[in-house]
Amino acid sequence: MTGRGELAGDAGGDTVADPGRRGVLVLAPRVIERIAARAASEVDGVARRRSASSSKGVQADADLEGSTATLALRLGVAYPSPVGRVASEVRRRVSDRVRELTGVAVTAVRVTVDELPAPTPPARARAA
Repeated sequence: MTGRGELAGDAGGDTVADPGRRGVLVLAPRVIERIAARAASEVDGVARRRSASSSKGVQADADLEGSTATLALRLGVAYPSPVGRVASEVRRRVSDRVRELTGVAVTAVRVTVDELPAPTPPARARAA
């Protein structure tokens, strides 16, 4: 019988340690930033970037300390979506997804809305 939390290997008696005892998982802040940006972009009302001066999507910066993070997001909100409601949903969604996917607790999410793009008119209306 193997020790608690270990599995016997099938060649040469090798064992695999309990996952909690194998080592340490280190997450780079960039991982948290990508998850946060993706989660924010999934919220209804968050606009895709259109201007040449902005990058596509949501921009995220994370300060990661141990198992907690603070996040700063820059995004656009599609007009006429209610900005406050969209920002609140972004905070909730980002905090939940980061915690769910990484185990990191998000202590604060600062949302900066830097674009309020109007809807693009249909192709027929632009041609007129």
